[in-house]
Amino acid sequence: MKLLKNISLFSILTVLLFSLSISNADAKGNVTVIKSPVILKINQYYILYTSPDVPYIDKQQRFMIPLRAVSELLGAKVDYDAVNKKSTVSWENKNVEVTINSNNVKYNGNNTKIDTVPVLKEKQVFIPAKVLLDGLNIKGSWEDQLLTITDTKFKKSKVISYLEGGYDLNPIPLSTDINTNKIRPLSYELTLPTADSNPRIAKITVEARNISGKDLKIGSEDLRPTFITDISYQYDKQDRDRPAVQKGAIFKRTWNNIDLSSTSSSNNYQYNPLKYIIVVGNVTD
Repeated sequence: MKLLKNISLFSILTVLLFSLSISNADAKGNVTVIKSPVILKINQYYILYTSPDVPYIDKQQRFMIPLRAVSELLGAKVDYDAVNKKSTVSWENKNVEVTINSNNVKYNGNNTKIDTVPVLKEKQVFIPAKVLLDGLNIKGSWEDQLLTITDTKFKKSKVISYLEGGYDLNPIPLSTDINTNKIRPLSYELTLPTADSNPRIAKITVEARNISGKDLKIGSEDLRPTFITDISYQYDKQDRDRPAVQKGAIFKRTWNNIDLSSTSSSNNYQYNPLKYIIVVGNVTD
């Protein structure tokens, strides 16, 4: 994908606000169903899901992202002072300090005001994307209803360094780089079990478009997700069906058996919540 040049962050976020629908989460019995567009890409990695909630648009029409994802996906250091409800994000000799429910922000010690506030949601801090990108001088680009942030320094983050560590036996993730963009995930429907569910199996259907510029023959499509929990990285199967996909076509792929259980010392199954779903959109030839 050719990234847009010389576009302001304000313009990026404004387009986001008027182009994207907010994710929908519905509780149905012992499962929660989340339907959401794919709106964030970090280097070559599409970020489909983040726990405890996906990025969302707040009442001030600003794009909010979970602070824990900032730490684990970008490699930023995040400190939280629970008494004063302050969070400090440090990255590459720059820092941002925010306070829950306050529009006062510090960029490298300098005070400024923003038009929305960080919030605590499901025990996690959510911060406006504008604050993060402006304060840490991270460049963003907007195209095809997708916010893309790219920097080789993100490779040092906890999650991306693991993804590129060679643990997935399939070579596709290792053969990609930050410019890889052959298949574009558009949206997804994720079914998550509750802590009381048995079995604790999640399911996801991803809708994507072939943007490689060519027809993909049988076996060529490689829309490759990684499902990340606190204790595991679950990878796509190498031998799954890969039907042909025409140039520019929209298609769907489903993964039915995302295991969110773990065994304790007593061999009783415990709930192992999903933290991230990260996807690389590539081809095998």
